[in-house]
Amino acid sequence: EVRRIREIDGSTLVFDEPLRFSHGRGEIVSSEFMRYRWYPDVQFGTAYFHDHVSALTSWKHGLVGAIVSEPPGSTYHDPSTGDEVRSGPIVDVHTDGLVSADVTGSFRELLLFIQDDNTLTKEGRSSGSAINLRVAPLKAREGDPSLLFSSEVHGDPETPLLEAYLGDPIVIRGLVSAMNDVHTLHVDGHWFRLEPYSLTSRPINTVHIGISERYALVLPKAGGPQGMAGDYLYYNGRSFKFREGSWGIIRVLDDDAGASLQKLPGHQEIPAPAATVCPVEAPVKEYWVAAIDVPLPMLGETKGKMYVLKADKAEVLSGSQSPEPLVLHVNVGDCVNLMLSNETASGPVSIHADMLAYDPAKSMGIAAGGNPPQTVEPGSTRTYTFYAHPDVGETVALLRDWGNVLENPGLGLYGAIVVGEEGSSYTHPVTGEDMTLKSGWRVDVHAPARDSYRDFALFIQDQDEVIGTHIMPYSQEVEGVVGLNYHFEPLGARLARNEDTSRVFSSGVHGDPATPLLEAVSGDPVRIHVLVPFSEQAHVFTLEGHPWPVEPGRQGSDMLSAVQIGALEAITIQPQGGAGGRTGLPGDYLYGDHREPYRQAGLWDKFRVLPAQETEGWLRRLPGR
Repeated sequence: EVRRIREIDGSTLVFDEPLRFSHGRGEIVSSEFMRYRWYPDVQFGTAYFHDHVSALTSWKHGLVGAIVSEPPGSTYHDPSTGDEVRSGPIVDVHTDGLVSADVTGSFRELLLFIQDDNTLTKEGRSSGSAINLRVAPLKAREGDPSLLFSSEVHGDPETPLLEAYLGDPIVIRGLVSAMNDVHTLHVDGHWFRLEPYSLTSRPINTVHIGISERYALVLPKAGGPQGMAGDYLYYNGRSFKFREGSWGIIRVLDDDAGASLQKLPGHQEIPAPAATVCPVEAPVKEYWVAAIDVPLPMLGETKGKMYVLKADKAEVLSGSQSPEPLVLHVNVGDCVNLMLSNETASGPVSIHADMLAYDPAKSMGIAAGGNPPQTVEPGSTRTYTFYAHPDVGETVALLRDWGNVLENPGLGLYGAIVVGEEGSSYTHPVTGEDMTLKSGWRVDVHAPARDSYRDFALFIQDQDEVIGTHIMPYSQEVEGVVGLNYHFEPLGARLARNEDTSRVFSSGVHGDPATPLLEAVSGDPVRIHVLVPFSEQAHVFTLEGHPWPVEPGRQGSDMLSAVQIGALEAITIQPQGGAGGRTGLPGDYLYGDHREPYRQAGLWDKFRVLPAQETEGWLRRLPGR
């Protein structure tokens, strides 16, 4: 019953009208309340709770929360004082329990509420964003674009700052608490598994995450696989959300001098930092790379930027060699030296590598937090050193510029390092030449412990901040640049030549697309790496007729024929049965973006599977086949 209070006399309340019903002595009389009770019957991690009376308004104003189910017997502590706490987005969890396949025992915890539909922070036609109701907008940190993330210049961001000592396990619990978009959560210099309890789940550093979804990113060791102290960034991988200020710092300390941070149980001794990034016995591979200005097909009249091996620069600039993203191939355990020359007309550039070990003070490529500047001015050269750490194993490392991360990757300044099995060699699939110190988006890989295979690297980019959102009027066509290895093949141009939609993908009618044509012989083992170096949207990569396992090497793994992939993600698919799929049938199979507006915009091509008897003049046969 709802009544207004007319007056208060001591402990007596006088209502404006009588109650209708009898009420017992001791019955609670107060403002309206509801008691909710839950039982965490499993160690599920994060549970999202939120208002559902005026959800579309209240969520974006912060009426959200979370309950975290930690290992049984855990206690929760303030990282600075060690006092027990009952709530908070940053805590130390003291436990003896199993946390993941890589971590048992106490850890540092950071819970990130990822938000969109924030009109205060929106850039362009984006919906806005925040992390834990806070932002560090990059437009407010004006000046040299290579120093946007420097705490020496701008101070630490307002977003959550997580501190840890070298070797401390970290759990970042990402949760999209509002309200419409699909995001990506990316962590520099560290790795985690998509399936935390599965050792066959390969190390990654980016996860896509949608409304009400949550992921636990379990980082086995603060400081990355090689154990390097310094400041590392976490951020929303979407280009506009990042620009709006959805990023923060993980500060890794190598000693407790002057620090107000408590030690974790089981980690009282801080390990010494690695003396060098690469062990002295590691094989060294050196590459001379230039950053250049060059016309790129996806940009039309606008001149782009790209990394290119110096040996290939003249041919690319003359137009005799088609521009392709830089793709280098190394092996697990290799030390990689990239000597980068800035040959662009203006502005600093750098190289930042994911999934490889590096010294954040020298080769991170980012002046993040307290790290010093690491860019290359026009006319200068700098060496960046990376290590393909065995803890990570075979992987694909996205390379991007951070001299101006808001602009240059969108102009094409990105690439990849593909890390293969130790002892592997690499050859060109047509000429057979050694590709070990060359760049190539497609190579044949000859590994000592498995069959040789065809290896491809594909790069998807976009910049449309609004398509697919609730913003009216609804967009029906993709706006802005799209690219697939710097090229695109819009369906509209094909239909303008021949309006028969049933033949729009026909090479007999339209010729092969300008985008990368994948080629293999029926039955050839295949790996396809798909990377998203600059993007605002979620994409769905598909390869028709070629299902692949979610976790290669795990018996009974689910099979996929399409997979979502977002900004800064890098995935590797291995089709079951190789080229031609489980049937082995030759022919042309479509691949590309299954999000239809993006396929219409030109993000597609074909996987051409050749009959075994018809390879002459096309491809070299793989050894043993």
